[in-house]
Amino acid sequence: IFVPFVTDVHADHRVLNRMLARAIAATVAIPETCQILNYQVWSLVPRNLYCDITDVVELQERALRLYATAMKAVDYVHFCQDRNFQDAIELTGRPGFVEAYFAIPARSFVDLAMTCEGAGQGSWEAA
Repeated sequence: IFVPFVTDVHADHRVLNRMLARAIAATVAIPETCQILNYQVWSLVPRNLYCDITDVVELQERALRLYATAMKAVDYVHFCQDRNFQDAIELTGRPGFVEAYFAIPARSFVDLAMTCEGAGQGSWEAA
C-alpha cells in the first residue's frame, strides 16, 4: 500500500495516514506480507527501499504536470526530479532517478502512525 510518509506536513496526507492506520487496526486478517510503502512528498523519509525510475522519468513528469493547479504554486516536477536524482546518487552510487520509500509491515505502520500523531502531528481520535 503506497501512502505519503506519516510525518508529511500536508493536512490531507496526515488524514490519509490516520484513515489507513485505523483501517489496518480494525482488520483482523492482515497478511504478514502486507507492507506500507511511505513515499516522499514534502518531507524526506528514512529510506530502506527504492525503485529505479530512470527509464520512465519522463512519464513521471507528464503525470505530475496533470496537476496543473498545484504546478502554479510550486515547480513540483523539478522538485521531485532533483530529489530523485540525489536519491539515485546516494542509494545506487550512480546518476539516475529513483523513488525512495520507507517500507514497513502493515501492523507496525499502525504503531508508527499513532506515535507520530501523539508527538504533535494531531489527534488520533480527531479524524
